Amino acid sequence: MADIDKTVESLYTHFLLRDLAGKIVPGTVLYVALASVFLPPAELLKAHSDLPLAATAILIAVLWVLGLAVQGIGSQLGLVRYSYKYPPPDKFHQAHRRFRDMRGDQKAEVQRYERFEAIREAFGNAAASIPLSLFIWLPGYLLNSGQSMTFIGSVLVVSAVLFTALLLGHRMTIKYFDAFWEHAITNRSDPESDDS
Repeated sequence: MADIDKTVESLYTHFLLRDLAGKIVPGTVLYVALASVFLPPAELLKAHSDLPLAATAILIAVLWVLGLAVQGIGSQLGLVRYSYKYPPPDKFHQAHRRFRDMRGDQKAEVQRYERFEAIREAFGNAAASIPLSLFIWLPGYLLNSGQSMTFIGSVLVVSAVLFTALLLGHRMTIKYFDAFWEHAITNRSDPESDDS
């Protein structure tokens, strides 16, 4: 039973949150923007409707890589943040390793930490995918389309609302993440201090 729980937890945290929500969804947003520069939406849907299994697997891998690119660009632009307490990524990764070393034996706390980290990443990457996709899609759309400015205005308003909501979610998750992290580090039981 413990193995089943561990498998379900791993699928939820690592695949659904980190890979699907954190990489594939933002990668899909960017992919659709890139593809729509060359194909109208109806043709784009038709081209992807009957993909063979192997092609679907390759497409998912490409979407994941695009999501990783979104994360990298978003991080460089300051949209995707790791922490407020440890702003530079190298400091964050040092603190991350320290936390993992300290808390490795406390599985529930490590799982909570991984969940916070995955949700933070999903919010940040999804937020970063919106302006990047608009930057790619909008010029091509303006040149190739006869749509009215009302449609473009609607897309911009919806994009702005989504971007704001996702960015606020990202920032809120970072605050919770930092508070959880600080609490976990300060309330640790240090074996060296217990022996003295």
